[in-house]
Amino acid sequence: MPTVAVVVPHLPRREGTPEYDECLLSIKTQTRQPDQLLIEPDPDHTGAAATQNRALARVESDWIALLGDDDHFLPNHLEVLMSHAGEADVIWPDCKVLGAGWSFCGEFNAERLSHDNYIPGGGSLIRTAAARAVGGWCKPGDPDFHRYEDWIMWRRLLDAGYSFLHIHDVTWCYRFHDGQTGGQA
Repeated sequence: MPTVAVVVPHLPRREGTPEYDECLLSIKTQTRQPDQLLIEPDPDHTGAAATQNRALARVESDWIALLGDDDHFLPNHLEVLMSHAGEADVIWPDCKVLGAGWSFCGEFNAERLSHDNYIPGGGSLIRTAAARAVGGWCKPGDPDFHRYEDWIMWRRLLDAGYSFLHIHDVTWCYRFHDGQTGGQA
């Protein structure tokens, strides 16, 4: 049975907030529990990509489920995504966007992905070996560094021939606000 690690890049300023508490509770109440939970702090404000890359080095499971520390999973998130493990290297479901009048996601389209970051990082399931093979999330010197940090990895995975799958179930909530650390808006 494939294993999964939940990775939460954590900003110290969110400690004790209702959003952070909801994030942690959503992991604890999954119908399919993670095999590993990595809450990676960012005390030096290095950003989401650097924080996620530090966690990637410690992942011991086959898959990574990423979750922002101000977002949350619905109870069946891991169960739904892990039921598709093996069908693709990157799997993402639909999400409910909180705090905005828009949504993102959509069917996989390689041409669109080369021009638009429509695949959310949070809520996605990524094959650990694939993430490592392409060097993880963006790094200093990459285009759009600290902005669309997931998009850099998606494009590297696409260029390396890895596969993508969109699931038509809403299984997590993305919180949009002025304090975003990524550029998914």
